[in-house]
Amino acid sequence: MSDAQAETPIEVRLPSSVTAESSVEVTQVTVTLSKPASTFTMDVKGYTERPEGVGAVALTDDVPLYLEIEGDETMNRSLDAATVDFSLAKDDLSARGTTPENVAFYRYHNGTWEQLDTKLKETNTQSQYLMQATSPGTSYFALGIQHPVATVSNVTTEPGIVTGETTTVTADVTNTGHVDGVVTVNLTVDGEIVSNQSVTLQSGDTQSVTFDHQFDTAGSHTVALNGERVDTVVREQSTAVLTDLTVDASTIGPGESVTLIATVTNTGEGEETTTLTFEGVDSVTESRTVTVPAGQREVVTFEQTIESPGEYTLRVNDRVVDVTVKEGSSKFGTPPTDSAGESDAGATDDPGYSLLVVLGLAVASISLAVSFRRLVEKRK
Repeated sequence: MSDAQAETPIEVRLPSSVTAESSVEVTQVTVTLSKPASTFTMDVKGYTERPEGVGAVALTDDVPLYLEIEGDETMNRSLDAATVDFSLAKDDLSARGTTPENVAFYRYHNGTWEQLDTKLKETNTQSQYLMQATSPGTSYFALGIQHPVATVSNVTTEPGIVTGETTTVTADVTNTGHVDGVVTVNLTVDGEIVSNQSVTLQSGDTQSVTFDHQFDTAGSHTVALNGERVDTVVREQSTAVLTDLTVDASTIGPGESVTLIATVTNTGEGEETTTLTFEGVDSVTESRTVTVPAGQREVVTFEQTIESPGEYTLRVNDRVVDVTVKEGSSKFGTPPTDSAGESDAGATDDPGYSLLVVLGLAVASISLAVSFRRLVEKRK
């Protein structure tokens, strides 16, 4: 460039090739010199990756563009200010869940990134935001964007997934971005997006998300939420199912045991294996695997002793039974013996015992009478 006047801005239009691979378009760099210059040179380069030798930009969530503006000795010695005009697609910022207020240019100076005065110039264009940043000198520059960022953790699926049944996928999502906003969580199965949710989170906050999904095919599948993966195995729906659950007594006494009787029926044409899981009192659990021939039934029992009176719900798979533990009751139908009634040795209120005593006395009386009559007849 030549014939630069002091304090007169010099506008340099940039070709689109400078930022061709970026979503940002830098349209113009303007420099103002404090002294006139007959000639000077300026070189502008664009990068989509961080240049070697410079550190990462803090307090940003994405840097779609780096610039290197380099002037010769004449320009650098008399440079008052440089401005960079650039544009961003409105759709791009909207997809990030952010606004122009969260966009800024940074200058790399003395080993650190310094945020520059960055302002919105025009909003009346249909598809672009036109913005401008002002710098006191040349160097490396970075366009930083702050936006909500969804970071997913603790992805889990339900155990025992079978085809044709709805299963639940859960996870925690944290907004690790520097601004509040809406984040999107995508559920993918074997690499294909099958569902998504939008969650509003403040910066740093975490919330649980739940997805329902139904697998149509058995086998190993990869489930992911925003790239956080978990492998799960889906099996064919079994024809051996729990068809009945009963108890040997619905009311028992404290310290007695109750037996759950589970009936598994196989309605299929081949042998099937299924698992029964018992969930009892005080977090007691037990699992049994049962194999049932085609067209047959198998009975599986679970037993638990319950010490304290109360109402209890016991479960095997998706079926439940209620059991009452009550003082003075017994599963055998006989009330407990009153220890106070045993203090009178030999005493009893048993009517059967009294009847036997009476009958015994009567038989003895008859025997004595017969013997006495025979004795009298002999003496005669």
